[in-house]
This record gives sequence, structure tokens and C-alpha cells, in this order.
Amino acid sequence: MNRCGGEGDVLARGEYEYLCDGVPVPISESWALSRKAGGFRLSSQREIPALSVVISAHAEVAGGEIKRCVLRWLDVGRKACVAMACYRAGEGCHNDGVYRFRSAGSPSRSIAITGALYFPLLRIFAGQLLGKMMAQDGGEARILVPWIREPAQTEKIFTPEFSGRRVRYLNTEAGEYAGESLDCFEYSGGRYEDGVIYRLRQGLLREYCWRQGSSEWTVRLKKLEGIWPGEQLWPHAIASSPSTVGTVT
Repeated sequence: MNRCGGEGDVLARGEYEYLCDGVPVPISESWALSRKAGGFRLSSQREIPALSVVISAHAEVAGGEIKRCVLRWLDVGRKACVAMACYRAGEGCHNDGVYRFRSAGSPSRSIAITGALYFPLLRIFAGQLLGKMMAQDGGEARILVPWIREPAQTEKIFTPEFSGRRVRYLNTEAGEYAGESLDCFEYSGGRYEDGVIYRLRQGLLREYCWRQGSSEWTVRLKKLEGIWPGEQLWPHAIASSPSTVGTVT
């Protein structure tokens, strides 16, 4: 797997594995976090060999906000960029911004975003989204998620899709490593009317579980290297522990 890198020193990096009914499936997702002037750079990519597809996201984060994010949908076999999208946060209002998107062979289009939160698909950004939602009254928000439901419909890839979502804190559970605890949330709305479960530590997604048909799916952090900066990167509503996530290799 090509591991995500970034300019400057990498503070932390990790990989997520996908499991269906407890069996690993050939989807891999890596990420890397580094510092940049005034904030952080967070890069991630999801490799789906069965579709010959790589989805990549490169974001600039400052003040707990995604200030800019570039998404690409790459056809590995043809070595071509099938679709691209760019999000820019607005100035002076956290929930305002511009989303521009384009599929190959089509002109770019853009929409203004008002009163909505942006989620750039890759799992590493889940902590930022849930933290923002928990900070809102009732844990409810309108969310923009780029469309990727049917990969064969390449002309629709990354078109903007809005839906109302809800998040609520459930409990705190013991984590995999001695002395750590995980904050558990239920996330619902949009395509997830039955709800999905997120487990995070200091804003870092550790596990994500949902049901699709008769199958149970899990996304799980299997490698963590370096030091995750916690609230230096983005605030999270429930702090599991005052200690910092340590080095795991």
C-alpha cells in the first residue's frame, strides 16, 4: 500500500482496515498528519482494488476547522483523474464556504454552502465532524457529503449531497490498550436511519461499525504511529482522558 505522506515532519500516521462479518476485505485507508504554518495538513487515501479506484483527500486544518480540502477520484488502471472537488471555508463564518466539483470531460461547477458542515469522505475526518455536531444544540446538523454511491456513474462522482444528521453520546468504554478509554457515539440520518456506532479517543476515530443488509461492517484503526495532537488539531466534545495518545507501532 502507498502510505500517505505530507510536507514537513509527520506527527502521526495510521491505517484503517475494513472488515465484513469479521473478515478483512481488500480495502485499505491510510492517513498522515503534519504541521504547517498556522495549523496542520491532513492527508488520507482509500484504495479499493476491486474497483481499481483510489480516493484521496488533502486538507488544511486550522483553529479546529477544515479550511481547505481537495478530493480526487483516481482510476488506477487508466492512470486518470475521474473527478475532483475542492472545499474552501468561508471567512468569518464557520459554516459558510464554497464547494467546487468537476468530473472528467465536464466543466467545473460550484455552490455556496451556508449553515452546513462538510465531511470529506475519509474516515480520519470523522472526529472533526462529530465534534462540530456535538457542539451544536441537540447534536443535529445539515451535512454536505460528496456523492460516491455508484462508482459506475462517473459523471455524478463528488456531486454535493446534503442531508440532516444526528449524533448523540452513548458512553465511555475501555479501549484496546491498558488504561485508555473510548468515547462512543451513535450517528444517524441520511443513509444511516438505523444508526452507526463511532468509537473515538481524543478526536481520533478508532472504530466505526454499521450494518449493510445482513452484513456487519467494521472499520478499525490497526496502526497508529507518532503522537496524535488531540484538541490541538480539533476540539472534541467528550474528552476520554487528560493524557495524550502515546506512540503505538
